[in-house]
Amino acid sequence: MLINKMYYTKLIYSFLFLCITVYTCKAQFDCNTALKKGNELLKNGQYDESITILLNSLKKCHYSKHEKNQVYKILASNSYEIDDIERAIKYAGMLYLNNPKYKLDKNLDPSSFVALHNKIKIFPRHSFGFRAALAKVKFNIINIPKNDKPFKDYQYYTYTSSGNFGLTYEKHLNYSNTLNLEYLWNSISYRHEFGDGENVKVIYYETNNFTKLTLFLKTGYRRFKLVPELYGGLYYNMNSGGWAWAHIDYINSADTVNINVSNYYEIKNSRRNISGVLLGGRLSLNFIRFGFYFDTRYARDLRNLVNTDDRIIVHETSYDYYYKENDVIMSSWEFGFGIVYKTFYKTKSKY
Repeated sequence: MLINKMYYTKLIYSFLFLCITVYTCKAQFDCNTALKKGNELLKNGQYDESITILLNSLKKCHYSKHEKNQVYKILASNSYEIDDIERAIKYAGMLYLNNPKYKLDKNLDPSSFVALHNKIKIFPRHSFGFRAALAKVKFNIINIPKNDKPFKDYQYYTYTSSGNFGLTYEKHLNYSNTLNLEYLWNSISYRHEFGDGENVKVIYYETNNFTKLTLFLKTGYRRFKLVPELYGGLYYNMNSGGWAWAHIDYINSADTVNINVSNYYEIKNSRRNISGVLLGGRLSLNFIRFGFYFDTRYARDLRNLVNTDDRIIVHETSYDYYYKENDVIMSSWEFGFGIVYKTFYKTKSKY
């Protein structure tokens, strides 16, 4: 009987000790009133005390998204009141990161937060997207026959059709400037016609597929959702080969018989990995999370596109021609469209 009495006595003391501990902790910090208390201290001008309580509440309390936004707003307001602008911008940035669509309410929000809001700019840290474009491409080409048989003035070229698509990444350096990186897949097809004007005419087709790495700096005037932007940078073409097809009209001068020959010919893949420069303009339509744009750019190779070895050899009867490119420089005008997804919003002072 005595043993049972001692057991229950210890159980009661343990329960009382637990209650006292819980009550003491609750008295020291109450998550249910921390947000309200922090707001009252802000109104009373006790900014440091308000900051202390709210920072502790972020560590110890499980706030909803709305409540957390209120905490960041009050923290930003307190920091602004004590002239800690850098920390105020940080907390405001956390608010907009948590809710990029947050709209300022000048009647309900603290006056210090309204004042802070007028001194900051909100922009994303990164953007990821997709781009597609069509291009009008021009080559400077020289065709030389074997044994130096002249082609007279009959040689000429026609410009190409081209397209590219790929992935884009933007690093937002500040409110107006971004550093852009693109990885694009390109395809260029062109038709070229040459001959001697009397006996032989060759119509030559080629398609070349390659990847392009593009890096450029972009700046824009971001006052409205529709943003004009300019950019300039470098690109690097990484060749991956292609195919060719040639149609030959051969006229035998002895019997004046027309012979039409169509064949596939192997290409010596003499195109090089080359770099170039580009300049462009873009018109962007921006929303909170997404952006759309149309752009145009001019690109030009910095050096010869191909090696000087033979490109294609055509063997027909007594004629033996080869197609050679020398000093080939490619330039192009591109017209593109893209979409980007913006992430990780932050803020920065306007001053």
